[in-house]
Amino acid sequence: TAMGDVVNTASRLQAAAQADKTLQLLLVLQREPVSALVPPNDSDWADLVNLTLSAVVADGTFNRIHKKWFGVDGNPPRPLGDPVQVNISALTEVLQRRDTIGRMRANGRVTVGVDPRTDPLATITKNQPVGFELDLAREMAKRWFGKPEQAVFSALPADQLAAAIRQGQVDLVLGGIPNTQANEF
Repeated sequence: TAMGDVVNTASRLQAAAQADKTLQLLLVLQREPVSALVPPNDSDWADLVNLTLSAVVADGTFNRIHKKWFGVDGNPPRPLGDPVQVNISALTEVLQRRDTIGRMRANGRVTVGVDPRTDPLATITKNQPVGFELDLAREMAKRWFGKPEQAVFSALPADQLAAAIRQGQVDLVLGGIPNTQANEF
């Protein structure tokens, strides 16, 4: 199941439990995975995203943002799934090195692809993008550029997010990404 599907199901269950006080949402269903998709062949960028997310978790910012949107303390992000099975013969002849960090420096912003239909993770309210994942992206932009508004959001359907990152339309995708071996690869 796609992470976005799990999260959306949990959000709907939480709403139902809040509306009917006789219902209780089990803790195991409240776990909130965070996923980020970055362009292939840009390990410096992937390292920066991972280090920043680790710092956001370590200093308590992740928990604060999680509590704002979900009303409960955030669980640490879950570990990665099974290791990727790499088939060397399946790799392309030439790897195109990307420089997302250099492009972001030149543009002075990070462009983040999101699916705006995953409330409360990412949505458009009164023409303003709001949500848990968007707050995380703003926090990352604040750490990188000094200002949270340097995160610019590109609303895309979930099935177009991976193509947008591969084609360089966005620098980062947050949430709604299936944790599959193909995506890990």
